Amino acid sequence: MTKYLLPMIATAAVYCGSLSAAFPAARQDNTFLDKAIEANVAEIELSKMAEMRAEDPRVKAYAALMVKDHTKALRQLQHDQDMAQSGTTVLSLEHRELRDRLAEFSGSEFDSAYMDAMVEMHRKDIQEFETAAQSKPSKSDDSTSDSSTVTREKPEPVEGAENKPVAKELLPMLKMHLLQATEIQENLQK
Repeated sequence: MTKYLLPMIATAAVYCGSLSAAFPAARQDNTFLDKAIEANVAEIELSKMAEMRAEDPRVKAYAALMVKDHTKALRQLQHDQDMAQSGTTVLSLEHRELRDRLAEFSGSEFDSAYMDAMVEMHRKDIQEFETAAQSKPSKSDDSTSDSSTVTREKPEPVEGAENKPVAKELLPMLKMHLLQATEIQENLQK
């Protein structure tokens, strides 16, 4: 009976519109806030792992800072997003694979792999946040008229402009994290 149940559920979900209706927790949006929230969740999870597995005290201290700062940033990002519509944050395949790969290491190998991941993740985060921080909203007038017969509708706002304040506010923290991660990474290689 169970061999028939899954195909029936999948068929019903496709018939009703999409698999996301059947599996809402697996929904992954590509909006700035969704990506930022998912990145923060991943960094918190990886850093909690680092607090337990890291050998170097600098790595442990950095991991504790990541948990503290990214938990605060996560709350702020979630406040800016309507959580009723976003559902549960599920780690992307990339972040799950990274977590699983880091779980295979311990001691100094873990320290190096974790710090490499933090440098890479923060570089990506900074790029995303800079893009969002530089987005410009459209003009506030509703329409423009060239003559009495030609009226143009107001252009749609630039996507992401509503994320500009939170992106600008969190960028300095991310840049500080990248600087600290790079310094620790370089010191571990010596």
